[in-house]
Amino acid sequence: AIPISYARLLVELCTRWHVAPEELMAGTALDRHPLPGSDVRLSPLEFNQIVDRALRLTGEPALGYHFGLHLKLSAHGFLGYAVMTSATLGEAIQLVEKYFTTRSGALRFSSLIDGDTAVVQVDSTVDVVAPFAFPFESLLVGLCHAGAYITGESSMDAEVCINYPEPGYYARCASLLPCRIRYNMPLHQLRFPAALLDRPLLMADATASEQAREQCERELAALSSQPLVTRVRALL
Repeated sequence: AIPISYARLLVELCTRWHVAPEELMAGTALDRHPLPGSDVRLSPLEFNQIVDRALRLTGEPALGYHFGLHLKLSAHGFLGYAVMTSATLGEAIQLVEKYFTTRSGALRFSSLIDGDTAVVQVDSTVDVVAPFAFPFESLLVGLCHAGAYITGESSMDAEVCINYPEPGYYARCASLLPCRIRYNMPLHQLRFPAALLDRPLLMADATASEQAREQCERELAALSSQPLVTRVRALL
């Protein structure tokens, strides 16, 4: 399941295209859960319906790029704070790999070293993640953007690989992105020099990171303790 806060951030982003929140929310799960403080989680299908509506109402097919650039690390809850306060980029990636299921069970992160290249891979765990590139574009562009931010760089020496045909809007938006995107690739990945894994982070704080990790562990344990039928429904 996906925290409803991500959908609300998408609604906020779409106001830049003069799409009224009420218009975007109409008939969606957000319409049924209007309170900002709600901790409701959406199924991938419910979130995809909101994304599809946002794409149609804004008329902006590159919305995934903008959403990835719009997301702050704090939007990812305790996981975001744990990442920001990690000692190194490599440690931050390990936390994303371990705890991303607390943000969405529909996508799985994994990491590996390919020669002198570090690879962060995103795989879908269900067939209904999306019939479009939005989740992979937004997550991987957002990850590249966050990597530059937490290391204090203006950009990251990296490339994003997407397992979709190159869309017409990429050429129009390429100069806005924090890294190059290669389409028609076999897997969804972020690739960058492995030497960057040892790069210290600007906001490294061992105490704060440990506290955030403890909260992530609690969230992970709470999800794991849910009945199997509840976990399956959350993926549909």
